Amino acid sequence: MGPADMVYTVLQCTTTVFQLLRLVPLLKFKSASLVCEQERAKELSEPEDQDYNGMGGRTARVTLILATGLIFSTVIPLILPLTCLFFFISRFTYGYLMAFAETKKVDLGGVFWCQALKHMQNSMLIYVVMMSGICYMQAATWYPFWISVSSMAYCYTARMSFEYDLLWESLPFKKVVEASDESATVSTQRGYVQKELEDLMQDSKSPN
Repeated sequence: MGPADMVYTVLQCTTTVFQLLRLVPLLKFKSASLVCEQERAKELSEPEDQDYNGMGGRTARVTLILATGLIFSTVIPLILPLTCLFFFISRFTYGYLMAFAETKKVDLGGVFWCQALKHMQNSMLIYVVMMSGICYMQAATWYPFWISVSSMAYCYTARMSFEYDLLWESLPFKKVVEASDESATVSTQRGYVQKELEDLMQDSKSPN
């Protein structure tokens, strides 16, 4: 299983660089250019396939590579440099595509980011199970096995804390009340203005 994971990581590096060519949008553009103007052909060729090249698809693949590298890092340390190479290539590839080549998308990065963090925490359970099995098969006593299994309790509590304690979609009512104190200056006529900026605005309006 280990060498196959390393080969998969290397192949993902290759396919990530290959996305710079944008072959599917290019073929769609060339085909549409035969029957309509280039501006219209460009509109028809965009956006790229969102099931594979969308923000969610890319986040899922990146999360899978990171989870694979972390899970097998103890057993196969050589997979870590390959994982770092993949993220190095992905940083420049996706940074160029999203900023200079692809059309602008609605930003839903926060949803995918939190989902990726949840998946990474779930992958740590897989890591603990795998290492517990190795300790069970290779260790001379049961102590390494039970020490490794006990880590599942921490993984579970950390996962529940992330799920229920760290609220990012909506503020708890207590935080809303704390944010509604007199330190925030709200004007119903011209919208919200920070208190420090109000002082500067008044100074600028005062005659010299």
